[in-house]
Amino acid sequence: MLVEFRLKNYRCFKDEQVLNLTAGSDLSLSDNVIKPPDTSKFKILRSVVIYGPNASGKTKVLEALKFIRDFVRESANRKPDETIDTQPFLLDPVTSDAPSTFEITFIQDRVRYQYGISVDHTHVWNEYLYAAPKGRTVPYFQRAWNKNTKKEEYYFGPSLKGQNEKISLLTRDNALFLSVAATFKHPMLSAVYQWFSGIILELNPLQETSLDLVNLNGDYHQGIRDLLRYADLGIWDYKVKEPSIPENKFQWIGERIEMLHQTHDNKVVAFPLSSESNGTKHILFLSQLVLRALETGNVLVVDEMDASMHPLLVRAIVEMFHNPAINQHNAQLIFNTHDTTLLDNTLFRRDQIWFTEKDQEGASHLYSLLEYSPRKGESLAKGYLQGRYGAIPFLGDVYTLLEKDGVQ
Repeated sequence: MLVEFRLKNYRCFKDEQVLNLTAGSDLSLSDNVIKPPDTSKFKILRSVVIYGPNASGKTKVLEALKFIRDFVRESANRKPDETIDTQPFLLDPVTSDAPSTFEITFIQDRVRYQYGISVDHTHVWNEYLYAAPKGRTVPYFQRAWNKNTKKEEYYFGPSLKGQNEKISLLTRDNALFLSVAATFKHPMLSAVYQWFSGIILELNPLQETSLDLVNLNGDYHQGIRDLLRYADLGIWDYKVKEPSIPENKFQWIGERIEMLHQTHDNKVVAFPLSSESNGTKHILFLSQLVLRALETGNVLVVDEMDASMHPLLVRAIVEMFHNPAINQHNAQLIFNTHDTTLLDNTLFRRDQIWFTEKDQEGASHLYSLLEYSPRKGESLAKGYLQGRYGAIPFLGDVYTLLEKDGVQ
């Protein structure tokens, strides 16, 4: 369960930005919040949505989550000279040579964790993990790069049991201690690794190669079929064909999946997925992710969830996460969109709505709707489009633009 995500000096973000999923004191839409079993002091949001103009940083927030997830999962397997795929804020001479920083607070197996890293292209500058297994926060480990000695320095808290020193000696400069510890099945860190590994995230929802044929053809088939029928696409079912040449593992996936349409006389006609609309492809792709998140209770991160999809269908997916009877394992949904019909007081609490906006220096900022204290019952969609909360493009006069281009 994600509680908070911090990032600094990453791509278009210069200063520290915070995405906070802790629910505020607002008592409205109580089904939209989760009461964690580890404490009664705070509640966690089931979803957050991010708005903003093009190139304002909406996707970069999600990319930052993807970066730390992938780095935790894969850095143990990096080659010694392999560079780290991160990028600082390049529009400032100071930050362009500084490391990028990330911190995530989350709850796993009733324990609250706080994990952070600071990295550049060549090595990990800092890495730390704190935990509160019994309500009191204690350090599990801290790691820092000493500029003077050019060596790693580690500190292990007394609460962290395991082969910590041995694992630290096997951790390269460009790898995370947490990632290496997971390869050794560390008794106290494997759960942390599994939380990161469980984040469900895809930034290219319309790419057919992203479809998981195992999920499509397995336990999720019935659920995906029901969602396709609910979407009113005229699709009755689908099937996954075996490759025409078994040895050809790279056969285009769009030809292996057939969408079954029902005619007026109840006959079934099959169409290859490659011939379907982008909306149909997106729904098929997103359905498997939604069902997996709801089954496992993991975090689902979706870029442009409204891409080629009707607003009512997007709304229905959000409502699935808000419904405790459907979302029994407390999965969370984080997504960005341009769809202002979702800016609705009956769908989202004010603390669930976030915005991104760039300043005059080209640096992006992430902020909550709460900073503007909208009135109760205020039309959020109208207020946003009128620029009341910022995060909209300033387009100028279109007629002036046409005159400059010589259009009469």
